[in-house]
Amino acid sequence: MDLGSRAVRSAVRDLYASRFGEAELDKQKKAAENTAAASGATDARAATAPEKLPLWQRVGKMVQGEPQVADASAFYGQLLERLNREQPLAEGALARLGAQRADVVLAALKEAGVDAARATAAAPEPVESAAGKAVSLKLGLAAL
Repeated sequence: MDLGSRAVRSAVRDLYASRFGEAELDKQKKAAENTAAASGATDARAATAPEKLPLWQRVGKMVQGEPQVADASAFYGQLLERLNREQPLAEGALARLGAQRADVVLAALKEAGVDAARATAAAPEPVESAAGKAVSLKLGLAAL
C-alpha cells in the first residue's frame, strides 16, 4: 500500500474513524504530534532551534486531516497495524478461502489433462498457527 498517496492516507483515516470513531482518530493524531515534539526536543539540533512545520504546512495538513508532523509514516503505520489487528473475520471465511484455493488447484489439474473423476478435494482440516506466522498446508496425492 502506498502511504505516500494522499488518497490512500485519506482512505486509511476514514476507515479508522468509521471503525473506532473520530475521537480515537484525533487521539492518535495528538499522540503522533506529541511524539514528534518530544523526539525533536531531545535532538541536539532542536535544543537550539526547534524544528516546527511552517504555518502554511501546518494549515495544509490540518485541512487535509493529517497530523501536523513532518513525517507521518509512523502515524499511518500505527493506524494500519490496529486496523489489521482488529479486522473482524466473518464466520467460515477461512473455510471458504480454503475451498476456493482447492477449486483453483483442481481446475489447474483438469486443465493439465487430469481426469475430472480422479481429482477431488477433501474437506479442510483446522490447523493451529501463531499470528503473523506461516500456516502449513498439507497437499495429499493418492492413486485411485
